[in-house]
Amino acid sequence: MPDAAEPAADWQRHADAAGHLHVDLTVPRDTLVGALNATSLLPEPDVVYVTETANTSEDLAELAPLVPAETTALVKDADPSLDRDLADWRADSIDRPRLTVLGPVRLQLGRHGRPTEGLKQMAYNTEIAAYLATRPHGATTEELMDALGVGSQRIRALLHHLRARLGINPATRRYFLPPANRNSEANARNESVYLLEDVLCDADLFRRLRLRGEAAGAAGIDDLAEALRLVAGSPYEHIRNSGGL
Repeated sequence: MPDAAEPAADWQRHADAAGHLHVDLTVPRDTLVGALNATSLLPEPDVVYVTETANTSEDLAELAPLVPAETTALVKDADPSLDRDLADWRADSIDRPRLTVLGPVRLQLGRHGRPTEGLKQMAYNTEIAAYLATRPHGATTEELMDALGVGSQRIRALLHHLRARLGINPATRRYFLPPANRNSEANARNESVYLLEDVLCDADLFRRLRLRGEAAGAAGIDDLAEALRLVAGSPYEHIRNSGGL
């Protein structure tokens, strides 16, 4: 699994694109010195797991290396908003939109969204949101046209409806989908790009929970279980007919 091409958040610097903790932040299980100030998801000696389960020592080395205390602190500090974001995801109603892709694709509006906007384009709106969620540095009009197989006028109309549908973020007074020439990435790249701001996505939460869980060693099982609870089926189920990412 490769790393994120261009990390957009601090936590991504410590994991691959699936949220797996970088091996250079761990210590091999057979390193006795490391065990003095390290933990592991599977803290018992290898012989316990090899004897009682179908795992081999090689499996254990990959699944549950030793994690130094410094790594645990580093990863936790890199994602201070994880617990708040997870609580928002579980809440009945919040200001932020929520995008589900770990199962049937669904775009749930926040309290200030406009559910009657673009009803006839809901399938396209959801697919655009799902696409942009995989592009934290934004996507150009041409990239969106190619991804959805539509022309320039059509894609701009769809983006207009999606922006209105998502509404304005009361925390920033900005659209959750800002104009292409008025966002941080457009300024940094000196070109117009579309990107979502402050929209929660279950796939990101899954990766973040996995990373923190692996970095916490024996104390990380709850985070890993919470990540699995986000999975409701095959990723990107029920995407628009003829659509795709």
